[in-house]
Amino acid sequence: MTICPGGPAEAREAWCGRYTGGEAAPTAVALMRSRYSAFALGRGEYLQATLSSDQRADFDVAEFDAAAGQTKWQGLEIRDISDGGEDDETGAVEFVARYRERGQSIAHHARAMFQRAGGRLVFAARLLHPKRAPRPPPARGRGA
Repeated sequence: MTICPGGPAEAREAWCGRYTGGEAAPTAVALMRSRYSAFALGRGEYLQATLSSDQRADFDVAEFDAAAGQTKWQGLEIRDISDGGEDDETGAVEFVARYRERGQSIAHHARAMFQRAGGRLVFAARLLHPKRAPRPPPARGRGA
């Protein structure tokens, strides 16, 4: 097997093997990691299969495949996970995917939203450069 990117070694077989081979990823973070791995390994058909029907309309497998060799994926950092468990209907994963393209280093920061469709989690939308909610100022009591 080609070296599989995407996270801890003990889980990589699932991301690059079972999930990209057709088994449904059980959680949003597992789907996120398997999709990152598919980007890195040039598996456009898997990427298309794990898109919601709305997202699928804008994805061209042949176009992806033609451009895939120009990108060198360098790492995935998961920053936050909201829902997206095995029993959840929706979930979100904030991440930074790093890659090089045409000699330029790029950090793609986004929040990916997932939803269940036909019993499987699929990528439904993304928010680029998400901002964390501001923290409220610390409470001040009397005499402070």
